[in-house]
Amino acid sequence: MNVNKETSKWFVFLPWLSWGFAALFYSHQYFLRVSVSSLAPSLVSNFHINAEVVGEVASSFYIAFILMQIVSGFLIDRFGVRLMLTLAALMCSGGSLLFSEATTPHMLELGRFITGAGASFSYIGVVTLARAWFSHKNFALVNGLTLSVGTIGAVLGGGPLAYYLQISNWREVIFETSMVSLFLVLVIWLFVRDCPAAKKEKYVAIKFNEFLKHLRGVFFNPQLLFTSMYSSFLFVPVIAFAALWGAPFIATAYGLNNEAANFATSMIFLGVGVGSPLVAWLSNMLQRRVLIMTSSTLGAMIAMLLVLYIHSPIYVVFIILFLLGVFISSFTLSFVIVREITDHCVAATAFSFVNLLKLLGGTVILQLSGWLLQEHWSDYHEGGATIYSLHNFRFALVLIPACLLMAFIASLFIKEPRWIKE
Repeated sequence: MNVNKETSKWFVFLPWLSWGFAALFYSHQYFLRVSVSSLAPSLVSNFHINAEVVGEVASSFYIAFILMQIVSGFLIDRFGVRLMLTLAALMCSGGSLLFSEATTPHMLELGRFITGAGASFSYIGVVTLARAWFSHKNFALVNGLTLSVGTIGAVLGGGPLAYYLQISNWREVIFETSMVSLFLVLVIWLFVRDCPAAKKEKYVAIKFNEFLKHLRGVFFNPQLLFTSMYSSFLFVPVIAFAALWGAPFIATAYGLNNEAANFATSMIFLGVGVGSPLVAWLSNMLQRRVLIMTSSTLGAMIAMLLVLYIHSPIYVVFIILFLLGVFISSFTLSFVIVREITDHCVAATAFSFVNLLKLLGGTVILQLSGWLLQEHWSDYHEGGATIYSLHNFRFALVLIPACLLMAFIASLFIKEPRWIKE
């Protein structure tokens, strides 16, 4: 009897333990993802590279992330979340270790590539666990909380990391992140479980030919395509601005040092963290997903234009960047809609497809904006470092509000989920 009670208590906490440690890995990979912005000055001075090469180093993470998306979804559907997240955390550890020992830009890119490949499993794993362990009603809120936990890592990878780099060598810092990844390997294997025992029959691995049949349904679902396009365009400011070009732009426009500028862009991640559960709660209360997605996109577009082209007091910029993050957080509703229109046996694959397009747009803009900066550079150096003017930044980053306009257009073609209409 006592054993049953203990087992029952364990089962009550098991959903939150499984989700919590997976979400912790998601937060850690977010730290690894955005850290290149804070590391950029050190990389430029150590390796004597320009903005185009920094963009390539940053993009190598996303290239691997993108290439692995569909693969990661299939592997999770086939072998389970626990095993794949354990191996993914191990890849992040190895990639970070290689990055910390790099002697050439190519080694930096390879380290980031391996890290990105491991990180590609993180969010897909978390939302798949949320789908298995939590009810239909609670999925939106748990998904929002996942984004909130993730943005803690994103915030720490901005201003706090930039300040920490003032008192510590960048190689030592990345080595420490490698050890954190190794710790996550252990706790994920010990505490994460794929699904409740009662659902094991429902979540059995599917055969490859059955997977392909369901996959065709995923790829040729118009609503899934429009939802993926929306998420892709809306997320561009996070990848291209918050994670890389935002800090140097803010530093140039407002005369801030690297640490303060990274704190400014961290406000975007803070806004996403606050906004994600708020958007989920609001959409449940109003029973209107698409209305919130459309209006939030308009808000994000206005906020982005204000930051780029209107010179405001710095405290106002911090507020606008926070609101930008809140508006962008509506991308989390894309995954809620996908959960509501796809079958459980290809849930991870469907989530990975949305994540693939979400990251593809930002990575393309990341590379293209770096190229535009370099092409319109005035050939100005200071202390051996390449210096870009405010005009250079504004010219290159006009691509971001253009993408937000495309997100707004895509949202007009998304239909409310059936259960909301009923």
